[in-house]
Amino acid sequence: MDQPAVSVIIPVYNRTATLATAVRSVLAQTFQDFEIIVIDDGSSEDIPAALADLKAPNLRLLKHPNNEGTAAARNTGIRHATGRYIAFLDSDDTWMPEKLDRQLKALAAADANTKACCTSFFLARDDGTSQERRTLEVPEDWYAQLLWGCDLSPGATLVVQRDCFEEIGPFDEGFRRLEDWDWLLRYAARYGIAVVEDPLARVNLASPPSAAEVEAALTRMREKHLATAAATSRRMKRRFQSTLLLENAAASYRERRLLRATALLMRSLLAYPLRNPQLYLRLAGHLFQPLSVAIPADLAETQLAPPRILHVITDLQTGGAEGMLSALVLTTPESQRPVAVVSLTRGGPYATLLREAGVRVADLGMGHARPNVIGLIRLIRLIRRLRPDAIQSWMYHADLIAAIAWLLSGRGRRSRLFWGIRCSDMDTRSYGWSLWLTIRVCALLSPLPDAVIANSEAGLNVHRRLRYRPRRFLVIDNGIDVRRFAPDPEARRKVREELRLASDEPVLAFVARVDPMKDYPCFLAAFRRVRGARALLIGSDTESLPEQPGLVRLGQRNDVPRLLAACDILVSSSAFGEGFSNAIAEGMATGLAPIATDVGDARRIIGEAGLIVPPRDPDALADAIQRLVDNDAERREFGRRARRRIVEHFSLERAVDAFARVHREARSRSSP
Repeated sequence: MDQPAVSVIIPVYNRTATLATAVRSVLAQTFQDFEIIVIDDGSSEDIPAALADLKAPNLRLLKHPNNEGTAAARNTGIRHATGRYIAFLDSDDTWMPEKLDRQLKALAAADANTKACCTSFFLARDDGTSQERRTLEVPEDWYAQLLWGCDLSPGATLVVQRDCFEEIGPFDEGFRRLEDWDWLLRYAARYGIAVVEDPLARVNLASPPSAAEVEAALTRMREKHLATAAATSRRMKRRFQSTLLLENAAASYRERRLLRATALLMRSLLAYPLRNPQLYLRLAGHLFQPLSVAIPADLAETQLAPPRILHVITDLQTGGAEGMLSALVLTTPESQRPVAVVSLTRGGPYATLLREAGVRVADLGMGHARPNVIGLIRLIRLIRRLRPDAIQSWMYHADLIAAIAWLLSGRGRRSRLFWGIRCSDMDTRSYGWSLWLTIRVCALLSPLPDAVIANSEAGLNVHRRLRYRPRRFLVIDNGIDVRRFAPDPEARRKVREELRLASDEPVLAFVARVDPMKDYPCFLAAFRRVRGARALLIGSDTESLPEQPGLVRLGQRNDVPRLLAACDILVSSSAFGEGFSNAIAEGMATGLAPIATDVGDARRIIGEAGLIVPPRDPDALADAIQRLVDNDAERREFGRRARRRIVEHFSLERAVDAFARVHREARSRSSP
C-alpha cells in the first residue's frame, strides 16, 4: 500500500462491544487516505473476532502479550505508523464523517508553529441517552491554558504531525493515567494547537479511575512539570499546583471521601485563589445539591413516584416558549403534571388555557423585565410549600429569578434546578440595558443549575460564546403537535371563504408578533416585489402594520392551525435571535412549503424541504417567494417533505419524552 496521509491509532483493552463501531466511524470518513492501526493491549476478549466482519484492507491489528497501558499501546501504534499525521481514537469513541478532512484543512491553513489540531466534541453520559457539547476555544497561550487541566479529549480529537513524536518524545509509559495531558504540556511548551470549533467526535464518559490511580499520576505530573511551570513564572507554578490539588480533590469526591476532598479543595484554593469565578459558583452549587444516588433501573422506573416539577416562565402571553411549555404540560398525563406553573407576570392566553385544563397557575405580579422583591418572596414561599423535585425555568428573566429563589428557599439540597434557553444571538440593543445585564448575570451564575437546556444547536453555541459554563449543556428541540398542526382541506375552504381568498391563489403565512427580531420591514419590502400572491400576517400588533396590497393583517389569533391550513407557503424573515422557530415547524407540519432566513436552527429544521435565504436581504427573500408562487409542483413537493420531516424528527412526543428523562433523573437524585 502507498504511504497514507494519516495513521489512525486505536488502542483497545477488552472493549469488543464498542471497537467495531469506532472503526466504522473511521471507515466512514470523507477523507479516505489513511491506515488504521488497532493495538490489542493484552485483552482477554477476542479482539480479532470483533473486527472480523469489517472489510478494511487498510487495517492492521497489533497485539501486546500483556496489558501495558494506553501510553504503551499508543507508542506501539506510532512506531508502526507510516502516515505523515497521527490521529488518535479511543475504542469506545466515534468520529463524525468530516472530522479528518476538516482537521487536515485546518492544519494546512495554520502557521508553521502549529503542528496539532483538536476539535470540539460531544460528551456522552453513561446513561447512553444524553450528551453535552464541549466547545473548545483558542487561548492566547496553550501552555498556560493546559496548566489549568486538559479538557481537549485528545484520545478522540487529536491529530498531530508524526515527526513531533521524534522531537518531543513518545507518551510516557510510566503513566497509567493522564499520559495525554503530560504529552500535550511538553508539546505546548513549543507549539500551538489549531481548533475546529464544530463538534466532530463523540466521547463516551468512561468509568472514572480510582483516587489512588489519579493520585499516582498527579504525583508524576508534579515531578515532571512543576519545575518547568515555576521557571515560566511564580504565578504559573501556583496555578499548576492548584490544578493538581483540585484534580485530586475531585477524585476523592467521586469516592465519597468527603473530608479528604474538602481538605484538598481548600489547599487548591489557597494555592491559587484567583481562579475563574465560575469555579466558585460551581462549588457553591455542590453545597446546595446532594451527591448523586445510584438507583437500580427497575426501582427508578417502577417504584419511584413521578417527579414533582415546578415550571417558572417569564410570561404566558403568545410566543414559542409559552406555547412549548403549555404543550408539554397538557400532553403529560394528568397524574404526572407539574405541581404548578409560575409566571413572573400576570395573565396571558396560555395562562387561561392551562387553568381551564386544571393546571395550577400562579403569577408573581412582576412587571415585564422589572423584577421586584415581593414577587421573589412569593416564589421562595411557593418552592418551600410545594417542595418540587425539580424547578424548570424558561427564558432569561425566569432563569435568574428561579436561581435566586432556589438558593434562598433552603431547598437546594432536595430540588434540582434546570434552566431553559429559547433563543440564540439576541441583539440586546433592541431591548434595552436590562436584558443585556440579565444575560451577563445568568452567564456568571450558569454553573449553579444541574443543566441548561437549549432548544437549538445555535442557541447552545451562542451561549457558550457568552461564557455560559453549566455542569451540563443539553439540547431538546421544540416539539410540534402534528395532530393539531396538519393539513385540513375543510378548514382551508372555510378560511378562504371567510377572508375572501380565491381557492387557487397562492397564500403566504407569516406568523410572528411585531418585534425587531422578526424583521417585518424586510418581509414587507420583499412582498412589495411579489406578484400573484396574498399574505396573512398573524401575530400581536400585526393589525397596526401599514396597509399594502395583498396583505391581510389579522392581529393576534387563537385559531392559528386552521389559518395555516388555508395557506401554501410559510415565511420567516427573522434577522437575529431565533433558536428553534415554532412558527417554521408548525407551518411545515401543516404541509406548507417553508422559506426562512438563515438564523438560529432554521436550516436544520427545514433540511431539504424548503428554501433558506440570508437575513436582512429583501431581494433574496422576494426571489425565493416568487419562485414558489410561480412553481406549483415544487411548492407542493416541499410541503409534503416538510410535513414528513416534522413528523419524523420534531414531534411533540419526542420533546415530552426528552424532558421526562431529564426530570426523572432529578426525581431519582433527590430521593433518600
